[in-house]
This record gives sequence, C-alpha cells and structure tokens, in this order.
Amino acid sequence: MTSDSDELVRWLGEVAADADLRIEALRLGDSADWALRDGAIRHRTDRFFRVVGVRTPEGDQPLLEQREIGTLGFLLRGDARREVLVHAKVEPGNVGGAQLAPTVQATASNADRVHGGQPPPFSREFASDAVRERSRVLGSEQGTRFAGKLNANVIADAVRALDHGPAHRWLAVDALLELLDHDWLVNTDARSVLVTADWADLVGRAPFTRRRDDWSARLAASLAAPADTDAVRDALAAARRAAGVAHPVALDLLEGWVLDDEGVSPRGAGAFRVRQVAVHCRGREVERWDQPIVDSAGEGLVELWVDDRGPHPLFGLT
Repeated sequence: MTSDSDELVRWLGEVAADADLRIEALRLGDSADWALRDGAIRHRTDRFFRVVGVRTPEGDQPLLEQREIGTLGFLLRGDARREVLVHAKVEPGNVGGAQLAPTVQATASNADRVHGGQPPPFSREFASDAVRERSRVLGSEQGTRFAGKLNANVIADAVRALDHGPAHRWLAVDALLELLDHDWLVNTDARSVLVTADWADLVGRAPFTRRRDDWSARLAASLAAPADTDAVRDALAAARRAAGVAHPVALDLLEGWVLDDEGVSPRGAGAFRVRQVAVHCRGREVERWDQPIVDSAGEGLVELWVDDRGPHPLFGLT
C-alpha cells in the first residue's frame, strides 16, 4: 500500500472506533419491532424487508425480500483529476467495522425515516435538485440472499456546495480504484456503483488505459470487439429457464429448515442461517436497533471464468 492508502486505513479505524459498534444475539420473541406474521418475519411497519420462504427446483430456503429501490451514489468533482466523495461507513457484517462506501447508501425505508431517526447522509440531496445525475443504472443485489432487491447505481455532480461530516472525504477516483485490489477496504455497494458507471464520466479516459501492460491492452481489445448481444440474451434466457420458478412458502413449512425463536436454521450443515441481532452504533441514523441478518457459515466463492486462448479474452456467464 502507499502512504495515502495507509492513512485511509487509519481513518477507517478511527471512524470504527468512534462508532463503538456492538452486536449481540437477540431472541426474536424479545424484539419490539420484528415478529413472525403470516408465515414471514416482518417489521412492525411492514417496511424495510421481510424474511420469507421460497421453494425452487433446487430446494427450499429463506430469503430477505425487499421490494423497494435503494440508492447507491457517488458525488463526483473535478476534470483532469476526478474525485469522488467516499463514506467511511460502519455497519454490522463489515470486516474491520468500517469500509469505504458510496457517498449515499440508502434503502427507501431508511430514506423515508421509517426508523424514526435521521435520514442517511446525502439521501435528501440525491433525491432533490441539489445534484445533477451523470449516470443511473438499476441493478439487483445478491440474488442468493435477497428476493427482489434493486438498487439505483448513481454518479452525480453537486449543483451547489454541500457540506459533509468527518465520516466523508474526497478521494481521487484512481486512488479508489487502486484500493479495489485490497480486501475489506471498499464495500460491495461502492464496487457496484463503480462497475456500472459511465467510464468517460467517472474517470475521463478510455477504459483499461490506467495501466500500460499487456493484460490491459488485451482487455481494451476485448471491449472493442463486436458484441454478440443475441448470444448473451440466449444465455440469460436459458439460465432463467434452468433456474425455474420460485414459489412462496411459509417459513415454518420450509423443508430442511427449522424455525424457532433463534431464527431460521438449516437442519444439519448449511451455507447460512437467519438470526436476530441487536446493534449499537454511534453515528448511524439511529444508534440502537435490532434486525434479522444472514449469518454465513463460511466464506462464499465468486468465480469469473476467462478464456484467454483467442485474440482477446472471453468471459464466462452464469
């Protein structure tokens, strides 16, 4: 890492220490806000998300159903040296406590202040004429854990001067891209915005020109090659047919799963379970809350297959 990267790591550590993040197990029956109702675990307001059961050809499982569109967005500034406003965001599940996040990271329920606290940072500005959007791409999130969760990935300019607190700072886009090589520093939502952004708007240059090496040149050639969009559509259609249709199932009727006051757990070994936790975190919209979370049994694996034998790389779809 560079000295600038080391300073960012120190900053993340300071923000995490100030937040005093604490997470404790909670029995569902002891929650004032969440309860099993109509076969699903729901918030008392029926907002945020719900834990539902689904049945597919591959088997039963619980999912977090969130039928609302969240906002993930970076504020951008500068011309020759472009910068984005990053957020040192502390949340349950983060390795290290705090990770670099987009300027705004807000579900619709949080932006609407259903929790009764403050709005997420910059959520009001991104929903107003205080910013001018450069790009907006709608994408889904973690389909093996969420049902119907969509996020708008946004790059925007500030129309007027906007103040920010100690958990936000401006960072050169290229410096943020360098940090993508390191584990646990840049969260998944920030990566989602970066990968869907219009490249010319984000960095002001052609893709794959930051590094002058053979792999970058081959990636640039792959990008310039004619796209076989029909083949992509056919592959996606075949994958959807193979996946089959998911049918809703009450949590207490899921085959291979146990529903009790500890949450929803697999019978025997399983990749994950759903359990309730109580959270304390200074600096969040509310400092204390409880919620269901997905607790993974181990590390997941995401593979990108590359065929590098031809004139330019080909990337596998699944």
